[in-house]
Amino acid sequence: MKIIIGLGNPGDKYKNTRHNAGFMFVDKLAQNPEIAPVNENLSFSLNKKLKSRIADTVKRGEKIILVKPETFMNVSGIAVSGVLAYYKAQISDVIVVYDDIDLLLGEARFRESGSSAGHKGVQNIIDQLGTNEFARIRIGIRGELFESGVVPSPTSTIDTSSYVLENLSDREMPILNRVIDKSSEKLIDYFGKKESFSAGVVKLNS
Repeated sequence: MKIIIGLGNPGDKYKNTRHNAGFMFVDKLAQNPEIAPVNENLSFSLNKKLKSRIADTVKRGEKIILVKPETFMNVSGIAVSGVLAYYKAQISDVIVVYDDIDLLLGEARFRESGSSAGHKGVQNIIDQLGTNEFARIRIGIRGELFESGVVPSPTSTIDTSSYVLENLSDREMPILNRVIDKSSEKLIDYFGKKESFSAGVVKLNS
């Protein structure tokens, strides 16, 4: 079993914001013909008890569960811990997908574990589960605001909390979609295989 948890904020207001890259990832994954039923997409259903929208399928004999927490980003751990308990899942079954302002738009990184690096949604998951030993896919969102060529330091006056809640521009959205597609293919190739989730980098050529 693999549980793919995309992080984001629920509601149309946040649908196209940078902070919802995780939701966009699992939505695209649900549409991928490699895992979706023939001639249709997987559909998400609201599970009020688990505070999440959930879709499931089977790939190469392995159950795949896609999750979009209905809690807001900063308390994602509440939904995640409930989902794991319900499915009697191990921490090794979990892959969390989320936006990362430290990575350039058009880049994604696969990691086997690690700190939250300041991402409040991820930190809440760590706090709720009591461990950071879960796999994750970080989707880069550092885009137009940073095109001056100078990457701001952690003490920069740029308001990153507002930046992540802004909608992606018409130029940015296709780039994000392409890296999500490429990352999805890498993830799908891993389903149903015996080797463990491994670190890696996905970058667009242009």
